[in-house]
Amino acid sequence: PKYGIYRPKFFGYNKYGMLIDTNLKGVTITAPQQLGHVKEDGLTFIGDGAGCDSITAHFGQVTAKVPAVILGNDSTISTTHIEITSLMSKMFMTE
Repeated sequence: PKYGIYRPKFFGYNKYGMLIDTNLKGVTITAPQQLGHVKEDGLTFIGDGAGCDSITAHFGQVTAKVPAVILGNDSTISTTHIEITSLMSKMFMTE
C-alpha cells in the first residue's frame, strides 16, 4: 500500500563468502526524495512519494542498490522482500 515501510536486515560475510554476522550494524540506507524518505534511524524507508529509482545501502566504502517502484496510490518496493534484502546484504563483506 501507499506509505509502505521497508526496513531491511543486513548480514555480514567474510572475504570467503561465509556468513559471520546475522545482524550487521553500521549500515544506513538512502533514497531519492521523489520515492519517499528514510526515517532518522537511517534504516527505515517510508514510500510516501512516487516514481522509479533505487534505495541504496551504505556500509563504510561499500554500497548496494535495490530497485524500487512507488506507484501513486500503491507502493511496491519489491516483488520479493527476502530476495532484495539478500541481494543488498551480500554486498557487504567484512574481514
